[in-house]
Amino acid sequence: MRTGLAVFALLTACASTQTQSIAPSQSIGPRERSIETVQALLHAAADDHVLRVKEAYDNVAEIAPTTAMRARVNQAMLLNAQSTYRIAIGSNPVAGMVDLVTKVSLEREAMRRRILDPGLTSEQRRDPASFAVPDEEVEARMNEEQRILYRALVLSDRDMRRIADGVLWPEQLEELDALIAAWWKDNPARRLVANVRLQDFAGYRAATVRSSTGRSGSLFSLLRLDPLASLEPTTRELAQTRLLAERAFFQVQRSPFVLQMYVKDLLFDLIDIDEVRSLQEGLGRANANLTRSIDALERLPEDVRKERTAAIEQLEDWIARERETAVNQVSARVAIERDATLKQMEAWIAEERDATIEQVFEAVAVERKATLDQLEEVIGTQRAAAFDEIGEMVHDSTKEIQRAIAGQEDPMVAVAERVIDHVFRRAVQFLLIALGGWAVVYVVAKRLAR
Repeated sequence: MRTGLAVFALLTACASTQTQSIAPSQSIGPRERSIETVQALLHAAADDHVLRVKEAYDNVAEIAPTTAMRARVNQAMLLNAQSTYRIAIGSNPVAGMVDLVTKVSLEREAMRRRILDPGLTSEQRRDPASFAVPDEEVEARMNEEQRILYRALVLSDRDMRRIADGVLWPEQLEELDALIAAWWKDNPARRLVANVRLQDFAGYRAATVRSSTGRSGSLFSLLRLDPLASLEPTTRELAQTRLLAERAFFQVQRSPFVLQMYVKDLLFDLIDIDEVRSLQEGLGRANANLTRSIDALERLPEDVRKERTAAIEQLEDWIARERETAVNQVSARVAIERDATLKQMEAWIAEERDATIEQVFEAVAVERKATLDQLEEVIGTQRAAAFDEIGEMVHDSTKEIQRAIAGQEDPMVAVAERVIDHVFRRAVQFLLIALGGWAVVYVVAKRLAR
């Protein structure tokens, strides 16, 4: 509450002094700037530098691969904002301008040396000529993140010196450069330079001693400069109050910006705690699992279609294999049954054939025996008849012989002729009967064979 009332009182005093006529303060620099103008320029330069560096760090954070690197980027950005605004709200705006130029110049040179250091020895680091390398060559050795930040520092250094040209005399800027070079010679490995101020160069003042009788005076005289010393006490107090109110208002306006970086730094510190890191990793894994689950659900229809197609193909293959197996088994069983049936049929046919052949042989033997018996009976009958005829023929021949003898004929010739004629006829009859019997036997045998 008290702090709020004090700030309100300062702002009220500032507003009231703006309506009063204040005698002009001592002019500063070659352009004869007033102390109010110098403070306004300092505040504007501080804002430009902080915002430019913040944009560079934001670009670096976007391409930073890890949270730890982004945390370091935020810490560097916070340190730059703190040191810059601490300079801007100082009670001496002119000294603040010198400190801001010093800070930016040292930061730029510190980054150059960080890039060039790895290839230099200790003696070379103390030699300023070792770092007199063109910016193009330095940038060629940088990575993308370093190049972004270095270019921002180069632009800030250029703008700071342009603003300082209207506040500081050229001799004072030359003296500042000499002090910075002397400081680097004794501190070649120094890299954290955000808190280096003009008063830190007091030990190098002897190296830059020169006559202060000119128009500018020594650079260190700015530390004791009081531009309001020529004013009346009341007017001086009003002017100092207004300057203080402007600095307080400037700080209050920038506090949310700096507080935001403080909060982000605190969040990065919390993230760096083991429990929070474990929770973050767990959330990351849960998010990854959820993402995979969502992807799986999105791919589910396609996966189901593929699985269904694969299942159908597998089922068709299984059915084809089972069908082929069943066909092979049936074919094998049919072949076995067929072979067994053929063997049984062959055995039955062989038995039937043997039985039929035996029956045929028996029938043929019976028929043959009957035929032979009939043939023998016919032959016997024919033979008996032939014998009877021969007997009759002999009887008749005897009679003929007797008559021939009685008639004085040659009986032997007549008898012989008759006998030969009769025997020829009987031989032909006997042959025909024999051929007929054998023909009957052949026909019967052929029919039985069928």
